[in-house]
Amino acid sequence: GACNSPCSFPNAVPGCSSGTCQLVSCLPGFWNLDGNAANGCEYACSFVSATDLPDMSFTDANCDGIDGDIARAAFVAPSGVNGTGCTLAAPCLTIGHGASVAAADPLRDQVFVQAGSYAEILAVPTGVAIVGGYDLLWQRADRNAAGHTATILGGYSATVDAWVTVRALSVTASFADLVLAGATASSTGDSSIVVHSKLSTLQLDRVTF
Repeated sequence: GACNSPCSFPNAVPGCSSGTCQLVSCLPGFWNLDGNAANGCEYACSFVSATDLPDMSFTDANCDGIDGDIARAAFVAPSGVNGTGCTLAAPCLTIGHGASVAAADPLRDQVFVQAGSYAEILAVPTGVAIVGGYDLLWQRADRNAAGHTATILGGYSATVDAWVTVRALSVTASFADLVLAGATASSTGDSSIVVHSKLSTLQLDRVTF
């Protein structure tokens, strides 16, 4: 940017404009995800496709920083707060709230769930995919890997008079890389149902009961 002052950024093509050193572009295979020119293009990723559905290889196909498409998802974390919009930067607290937010947004059809235990009955809306396997940094791995297990615990549902984890009524939805725990019935004769489904089409991939 000035005499005898090299202009360079890690993994990037630099340029000078009006005496100011600027990051012009990233080298192939690198991305400036954090928008900070000082550390250059800090994220190494090979772009595969603009469509990035969470997959068994946990590949970030569109190089947005996670396995899955940030723009298509509502985010849920044990440290979240409902009413925040359920974004990556401000996740919501419950999966049910995240699913409602995604269902109401024409641009979002998935809910990405961070590792932890969720004491709720999930009444899943139609057209939504619930996906786990994410750790505290939103990196995905097998649901059984340490720090990647998201568990829905369920509870008592007066509607069906039973202890239920997931309720699905006339919906089409999917679940992947989650643990669905059967809630413990508190009284003799009570029923415990992990998935209470009626007139619904559910796809469950890599789900532990």
